[in-house]
Amino acid sequence: FSSLKGAKMSVSDSIVQKWTEENGVIRLSVTSDGRTGKNWVTDFKKKGFGVNASTKSVLRSRYYEPTVGITSSVVILRGDLFPRNDLVSYKICTEAERRRLIKPNAEVACLVRKKFSDKELEEMGLLWIVVFHNPIKDFDGDDKLLGVWPGNLRACDGRRDCRWHPFSPRHYGAAFIEG
Repeated sequence: FSSLKGAKMSVSDSIVQKWTEENGVIRLSVTSDGRTGKNWVTDFKKKGFGVNASTKSVLRSRYYEPTVGITSSVVILRGDLFPRNDLVSYKICTEAERRRLIKPNAEVACLVRKKFSDKELEEMGLLWIVVFHNPIKDFDGDDKLLGVWPGNLRACDGRRDCRWHPFSPRHYGAAFIEG
């Protein structure tokens, strides 16, 4: 510790950053804790997060599979990495495949929502993160992907031909995991 003598450290120097970004790609990690979809609904409601009926049906689906102790290296591709006409789910997935990224477990959306406050998401420059897991049908039979929205965990359009709103692509993120 003698090398630290006289060194000045700020509070921010001692805080471990939860994420990194380089060239429009955000990296972070999350670890599963075995919570069921039903547990997530209860926990998010207690924290004041919105969880609508479609999201509840996805989380309570038999296709929602919780795991325990699995650490996922999450890679979020910012929407502005794509030309505006290419903000379509299948084109985003094609780019992810080119980068050798794979589809995460749906629970990654819950783990990201739990790990990051709305303020931290804003500091990342993100408003929406769509997790590109295998789509899960909601109560209406529509394919859904889980996503992190300000104050919410949301089920969003999981169709391959879904077009993203191009008005502010930098604030959208598409989440995959490193293979």
